[in-house]
Amino acid sequence: MMNLLKFEWRKLRQSKALYIVYGLGLVTITLMMLLSKIMGAKADNATAMMTSAIGGSSMISLTGIYLALFACGDYSQHTIKNIYARGYSRTAVYFSKYLVSLLVVFAAAIMYMVYTFLLAVIFGNHVQNISAFQWGSFALQFLWLIGIHGLYFGLSTMVEKTGIAVALNLFGITLVFSLLDLLINLIFVKVDNFNFNITDYQLEYVLMPLISGQALTKAELIRALVIPLSYAVVFVGGGWLVSQRRDV
Repeated sequence: MMNLLKFEWRKLRQSKALYIVYGLGLVTITLMMLLSKIMGAKADNATAMMTSAIGGSSMISLTGIYLALFACGDYSQHTIKNIYARGYSRTAVYFSKYLVSLLVVFAAAIMYMVYTFLLAVIFGNHVQNISAFQWGSFALQFLWLIGIHGLYFGLSTMVEKTGIAVALNLFGITLVFSLLDLLINLIFVKVDNFNFNITDYQLEYVLMPLISGQALTKAELIRALVIPLSYAVVFVGGGWLVSQRRDV
């Protein structure tokens, strides 16, 4: 397993796609802050801006693209059979890819936070001490990243094709939840006091109140703890099952 981890890590370090994808994220952050400065936005709290950096749409989208490229690479290039031929089990190969890509997502998130903070200070935003609320926000966002990573990694492994995986990671889950929300509302349109919103259970929106600086209600906190882990278990488990049965 250790040899596999080193092998996957070495491949990542040599991957131009990794640097291009997350480099685009840094460019996006820079352009957004520059545009905000040009438009005369008032000085903000650099610490709070750092806290919300992980949940930005560019971070989510770019992670979906990166994981599609990484998880599907050996399948689309037909090199996965060479790895199996060395005597490694499918389970070991799958989870070595999972662990290495998860570490990269964590590293990218930390990079985004630090870069956002430094850029915010350079552009004249003030600095405050990190509050207990913000420390809790950090912890929940990294738990949320485990769910986001598991969702995108599992889906990408299941479909195997890079283009399809990118499309699913960027649009698939949102489309499914939108259709389910429409269907539920059509079915229960005549039910009085019906108050169920399925998008509350969509991973991308679980932390929206927290990212915007609002304290979570008890129900929102439970969802923020349970939903990311549930997504990770379901989709990583599904990807593993598919990888065990796939012909190479």
